Amino acid sequence: MSTNNKNLHLTDQDRIIIEKGIENSSTKAAIALTLVKDKSTIGKEIKAHRCSYNPSCANKDECSHNHVCSDCPDFKPFKYNRRDRSPGACNSCSKYTHCRYDKFKYSADLAHKEYRKKLSIITSKMVYLENLVFLILI
Repeated sequence: MSTNNKNLHLTDQDRIIIEKGIENSSTKAAIALTLVKDKSTIGKEIKAHRCSYNPSCANKDECSHNHVCSDCPDFKPFKYNRRDRSPGACNSCSKYTHCRYDKFKYSADLAHKEYRKKLSIITSKMVYLENLVFLILI
């Protein structure tokens, strides 16, 4: 990993590379090498900006509610505990449509839009605090 942290934030191009890496079944470490970032940065990015899709119910075989899962009091999502090891999203999975595990997709476009929105909120809060401090000092 490079010691030069000139670009601390991920760019939209970085996010596209992450999405393509997931689609090509690359590991987080391989994606990190491509971007010259730490693999934990890639993992955090995927986990923070992946979208969850409705998983199947773990109680599916014992269902007494005619398999109507929306608003079911006995609904229990089927969890796949190894998902976050690599890559953390299902973009490249060939079994996606038939899989009953919890499903996640990573979209570079949505991730960058979420990031820009969060950044603008933080910036507006900083401007507000600057104005507040200025008024106090006057």
